[in-house]
Amino acid sequence: MKLRHRLFLAFLAASLLPLGVTIWITMSLLDRSLGYATTGELDRVSRTLEGTARLFYQHERDTLKQDALAGRTTPARYSVEASASWPEPVRAFWASGEPERFVLSGDGGDHVEWLRRALGADGVEAFVRDLRGIRMEALSGEFRRTRATVDAMESRDLRRGFTLTLLLLVAAVWIVSLAPLVVIARRISQPVQQLTAGLSAFAAGDWERRIEPTSGDEVGRAVVAFNDMADQLRQSRDRLVYLTQIASWQSLARKTAHELKNSLTPIR
Repeated sequence: MKLRHRLFLAFLAASLLPLGVTIWITMSLLDRSLGYATTGELDRVSRTLEGTARLFYQHERDTLKQDALAGRTTPARYSVEASASWPEPVRAFWASGEPERFVLSGDGGDHVEWLRRALGADGVEAFVRDLRGIRMEALSGEFRRTRATVDAMESRDLRRGFTLTLLLLVAAVWIVSLAPLVVIARRISQPVQQLTAGLSAFAAGDWERRIEPTSGDEVGRAVVAFNDMADQLRQSRDRLVYLTQIASWQSLARKTAHELKNSLTPIR
């Protein structure tokens, strides 16, 4: 496989693999962050208590109306002639034109009143029922504050979940992106290091040094070229050594012949 093909595959592995891991980790961590939120139990308790209070208030309204219709309770009557002194809830009910209305009154809403138009529309009748110390308005305020607290805690938990998700996501993407690059870089750099070491050893005089090719890409072909060059240089060196030896022998032979000639001349 060519070097550019390896680099292309490394790019794909370093981009597509982290993308898939990113999506999986994000979904998993968000599910866990929202599933283990500390506000879940508090939210369920708050909604249960709110529903119970609503049922209690509805029951007390129905009981008050039944008692009023059965004549078991005496209403407070507000005549039209004295409308200037009516309480604000009675005045608002009269102005609305509604036939009847339930309102809370007393300390913190510990009484419920059933307002209805009197026969002949000459005033308002108000039937009152004591809620036995349960202050509905104060209770409603507590529910609102609880809901605000729950929302704030959910927002905090969500931010915490996103922060944790982001940190783990960055770490995971970095590790997943680095792993294939390290593997590809090692597969590419190792033959280059071997080639560099072979050249250094060859330059230092180790003419027998050869490198085993491990791939067929550009680096592998460079290793093959190095081995061929080393073989050619060794052959050239051997030939040069042989020629040098031949030249030395010829020179020695000429010198020897010259000395012999010089020695034979007086004898002749």
